[in-house]
Amino acid sequence: MFTKIYKSLQQGFQQSWFKVLFQNTAIAKLLSQKEEPSAWVFFSTYLSSWWWNRLWFRSCIQNKDTSVQFDAILESLQILQRAGSFTEGNGSAVLSTLSCLQRAGIGILDQENRALVVAHTNLVDLTSALSDLQEAGILNQENFALVANHVNPDGLASVLFHLQKAEILTPENRALVAARRKLWDLDKALSCLQKVVMLNQEIFTVVAAHANPGYLECGVGWLVQEGMFNQENFKLVAAHDNAYALVAGLSSLQQAGISNQENRSLVAASAKPEALALVLFRLEQAGILTPENRPLVAAHPNPCALNGALYYLAREGFLTQNNFTLVAAHANPDELEQTLKYLEDARILTQNNFSALVAPNHAALLTIEALEGIWARIPNHLLTTANFQRLLTAAEHANPMVGLEQLRGQILGAREHEQSMPIRWGRA
Repeated sequence: MFTKIYKSLQQGFQQSWFKVLFQNTAIAKLLSQKEEPSAWVFFSTYLSSWWWNRLWFRSCIQNKDTSVQFDAILESLQILQRAGSFTEGNGSAVLSTLSCLQRAGIGILDQENRALVVAHTNLVDLTSALSDLQEAGILNQENFALVANHVNPDGLASVLFHLQKAEILTPENRALVAARRKLWDLDKALSCLQKVVMLNQEIFTVVAAHANPGYLECGVGWLVQEGMFNQENFKLVAAHDNAYALVAGLSSLQQAGISNQENRSLVAASAKPEALALVLFRLEQAGILTPENRPLVAAHPNPCALNGALYYLAREGFLTQNNFTLVAAHANPDELEQTLKYLEDARILTQNNFSALVAPNHAALLTIEALEGIWARIPNHLLTTANFQRLLTAAEHANPMVGLEQLRGQILGAREHEQSMPIRWGRA
């Protein structure tokens, strides 16, 4: 647009009778040079010239349409002048934006359109947004108005571009994204989905309704990294509070060869999907991943502790159906897991000792008091089979913790030594 105006002025000036009178003015020098100046340099020079000079140079334009465009541009820039914001940055942005609109066939002569441009609080972002829309082939009056009226024009233009590329830029979707103030996270999620060619109306609906679309970008990345990205897995991740843990859980199922619809749904429904997937894996390895056991796993309040306990049983070779049932039903899963670790560390975790430990008459050994006051204070070399049997006997008496603490003193050898013994915590 500027090139047309400039050449019209240049040609008219060269043919004018008053050329000699104005040849030393700044405008004449710009019109006489071989290379076309930037639009900003020309118009800023023009507007800074004496009004009488401007009138004579304005008369050089012979074409009516070009003349009207010239006046429209001048009017827009003069608004900036009156507002005290006539800077190179703002002026260049206005000129670029008007030129972009003209190329797209959007009337810059429309006063409302010019007002939207000149009054915009972030002209640089608006110019960038319109360039993106033009490149995508979707710069029209409707999209211009949406972007120009939005607090984040660049972000909205990018989202519209993604929807257009996915062939889902419908009036409903356009209105949905235009109503959002925060768009950067939605833009990132849609961009990520487009890269894996998985942006369609169903997926967009899920993303647009999500409280934190930026979180979904991470979920998509993790699924792609694990080679597990598909529409079903994406929807599972979108519905979960911990995308990373869920992807890890789904990956564990896949690596174990048990990634079927039932197991995936079970893992996705858990707050601890990674631990629950490992539980299913251990049951599969033991040959007891049955329809009857799945509800027990799904209902367990502490998948992490359950997984830990099953790990120790499997490692010692006696993860059986009966033992799983005992572990899954135990009221103190954390204490059970930790105690099994102490027994394994002392190399006395056997089927017989496990059965005795979980027997109802030895419940005192699987409490937080016993964990901290007994198991954590007896070193491995003193936790022998014989001393374990003595602990079982003490747990059967009335007031079992009194008897267990006395026995602990005997095992350690002296009460004063007992007081100096550091606690052996089970977990690192």
